[in-house]
Amino acid sequence: MDNITKCNASTKPTQNGDAVGTAFTFNWADVSPEEIRAMAQSALVIKMQSQFRRDAVKHGAAIPTEITVNVVDHKPGTRAARPQKSIMEQIATMTAEQRAALLAQLTAA
Repeated sequence: MDNITKCNASTKPTQNGDAVGTAFTFNWADVSPEEIRAMAQSALVIKMQSQFRRDAVKHGAAIPTEITVNVVDHKPGTRAARPQKSIMEQIATMTAEQRAALLAQLTAA
């Protein structure tokens, strides 16, 4: 691995503020693979917590109390997959009419 890597990122000071570009230069000298793994794990936890919050607010999803993460699914440039709602969570979000229609379909089969 190269000891120096570079990337650019933009940061808004507020939600509606103007983005400020920052050129990052990372010096990886004297960092062990275990330390890199710990940093990646920390970043992944923060990324996933953000996704959990968004899913809870936008989709009424429950925040998981336990999760196994396949790190390969979260490589840079990929989006975190939204966890599937359980059938009970899906039914809980239905209107009374939708539940009645579902029940009618299930009992007709």
